[in-house]
Amino acid sequence: MPRSKRVSICGYYHVSNRGAGLCEVFLRDEDRLFFIMQMCGFSKQYQFTIHGYALLSNGYNILIETTKENLPHIMKSINGQYTSYFNRKYGRRGYLWEGRYQSW
Repeated sequence: MPRSKRVSICGYYHVSNRGAGLCEVFLRDEDRLFFIMQMCGFSKQYQFTIHGYALLSNGYNILIETTKENLPHIMKSINGQYTSYFNRKYGRRGYLWEGRYQSW
């Protein structure tokens, strides 16, 4: 049975995700900086506001306010670009995140 489609409306979201198998996804400060810089870049591109974030060694929590119904596009871009960066930098292959991001 396929996954249900996400409902995305304008508003505030607490978004979180963690590394597959609880692996560490932020090994160095430069990894955290890259993640923050890409969030800022995508916030201009997709027109959303970041109200707060916490980058843990094995995941993240972000408080986002969207003005358009585009949260899935935002998170696909953030997770995908960081995965490409991390895999290229550390010589890995495959997925980095445990699954779909969680949002409330």
